[in-house]
Amino acid sequence: FFLMIRRPPRSTPLYSSAASDVYKRQEQARVKLKERAQKHVLKSCADTLRAQLMTKPYYIINGRVASFAISSENQEAVELAIVDRYGQPVSQKIFNNAFSICSSENEIKAVLEEFKPDFAVVGASGLKAYCLKQALQKLGMPTIWGDLTIPLVYNKSQLAVAQARLIQDPMTEIIGIKDIAELPLHPLQKFISKEKLKERLN
Repeated sequence: FFLMIRRPPRSTPLYSSAASDVYKRQEQARVKLKERAQKHVLKSCADTLRAQLMTKPYYIINGRVASFAISSENQEAVELAIVDRYGQPVSQKIFNNAFSICSSENEIKAVLEEFKPDFAVVGASGLKAYCLKQALQKLGMPTIWGDLTIPLVYNKSQLAVAQARLIQDPMTEIIGIKDIAELPLHPLQKFISKEKLKERLN
């Protein structure tokens, strides 16, 4: 006959205790790393928001801004808003073809001559925005780049107006946002609960 000798199973108390200890240590290390990462993200969000609130308003002589916005949802259209020094829209218009207004310049020129803004701001990225900025500068209009990141959060229907107000008075515009936790402040903030983020930002 054959004599078979079996090794003790790995589920003996000795093995079980060691495995359990390793698992507990790994879990503790994972929790600590997660807490440390969350604290870093929360601090980064708070620092970014503080920097945005402390941004100096763009100097305006007469107060009128020509704000151009090309939304990522409709890159063919250009939204234009002439906004006065109090943040109120004087005139609003939508151009259905971004490249056509860049090439002809007549439509933009007519608006600039009528309302005489102090400067223009272009919010978008890509070739169309670059062509628009060049067309404005060619007409002698001081032009700066804007940022639609914040307006896209709370005022999609009036991007150009919101962009102009953000340039004129960043602190007032940001404080007026109802859900401050919706602002894109850090790439990893989606992994933080809104309650924790709101508590840290407030």
